[in-house]
Amino acid sequence: MLKKLDKFIIKSFIGPFTATFLVALFILIMQFVWKYVDDFAGKGIESKILVEFFVYLTAGMVPLALPLGIMVASIMLFGNLAERYELAAMKASGISIQRIMLPLIFLTASISFGAFLYSNYVLPIANLKSYALLYSITEQKPAVNLKEGIFFNGIENFSIRVGKRDKNGIDLYDLMIYNHLEHRGTDKVIYAQKGMMTVTDSGHYMRLTLHNGYSYEEVHQEGKSNLNMPFIRNKFKLQELKMDLSAFKLKRVNENDYKDNASMLNLRQLDEQLDTIKLTAKKNHATILTQINNSIAYFPDSAFSKAVIKDINPTAWLERRSKDEKLRIIDGALNLARNNKSAIDFLKQSDESEYEQIIRYKIEWHKKITLAVACLILFFIGAPLGSIIKKGGLGMPMVVSVLFFVVFHVLGVAGEKMAKEATLTVFGGMWLATGILLPIGIFLTYKATTDSALFNADSYVNFFKKLFVKNK
Repeated sequence: MLKKLDKFIIKSFIGPFTATFLVALFILIMQFVWKYVDDFAGKGIESKILVEFFVYLTAGMVPLALPLGIMVASIMLFGNLAERYELAAMKASGISIQRIMLPLIFLTASISFGAFLYSNYVLPIANLKSYALLYSITEQKPAVNLKEGIFFNGIENFSIRVGKRDKNGIDLYDLMIYNHLEHRGTDKVIYAQKGMMTVTDSGHYMRLTLHNGYSYEEVHQEGKSNLNMPFIRNKFKLQELKMDLSAFKLKRVNENDYKDNASMLNLRQLDEQLDTIKLTAKKNHATILTQINNSIAYFPDSAFSKAVIKDINPTAWLERRSKDEKLRIIDGALNLARNNKSAIDFLKQSDESEYEQIIRYKIEWHKKITLAVACLILFFIGAPLGSIIKKGGLGMPMVVSVLFFVVFHVLGVAGEKMAKEATLTVFGGMWLATGILLPIGIFLTYKATTDSALFNADSYVNFFKKLFVKNK
């Protein structure tokens, strides 16, 4: 049963955690938007498509925002308690720092476990949906954007130039249109003083209503040169053109094309893929080795023969053959050697490709766990650090939290890169950040427990002096 102290600590933690988590989530989303802003601009993407995409994108950013939110909140909470001497009062009443941290340890452990379940079951779906939708958006054509004095060639079979465009976006003036529907170059041209641009209710077609203009067309006839083509000019007061806009509609890619990507699988599926790759590699090895073995003729070992042959002429059997037989035998041997070499090269390339796949799947397997564990480790850095620096609010806690999070992120990225390049094992690369930050968390917790000064250089000098004296 929770005591009043536990309720107070948890209640004081939830508010800052929620706020900082949402801020971190917003920053991560804005970073992504800034990266892909050019792919979104000028495409007239529907609001519901954008909302759907950002829902999936937000869901995909949750595991990254959680560790930062926990660390900032823990530093803020314990910094506020220490700054207002509430932490000192608790210690004076006989409550240790570990006991004060206990409810938050359980809460953070629960959040870490929830983050693992989220990364395993929700994140793969969010990644699949957001990536497929992002690819669909990046491949979509820019929306119809008629600019004054510039030819617009985005609509298939038409090239349109507008002299002036009204602010309402509908009325157009001084239009020039090249019609390429018959695929004969610029044989048909339309000029109009005024036009109105509207889109049908279905959104599949654009209707261009032209007023007071001329159309010019060359009539092609067989057997006549380009210099003798008949020329037709029509004057009109009203003419309507219908242009297909289906190319500007968002075409969703098939999500099944990306479902085997490592970031879109849970742990069970990753294990299945790893087993499949290893089984495929084993079959490829067996097939190639069988092929090579079948191409080699084996003879009894001469060491076990009763009669020892002292003088051996390796080419004697070949010299007794005719010239055509010699050429055929040599050519066959060369072809056999080339085939075996090609098979071995194929096996080598296949092994390299399968090794890279295995690395990718193993990295994703560990990533689902390391991000969850990071929540707990950053809490053990943030909570004691807050009690040591004795500063609450958003100033110092935010600076320190961002600094540690950047270190964690850089170490994580560096470890992942080294794992991909086989500089480190996958386990070593993916747990590099955890292995470095865990001792820091233990050290800070020890410092907070013993109330020793973290930034006092004399204490460290005295420690090493005592250490060297003992060694002597």
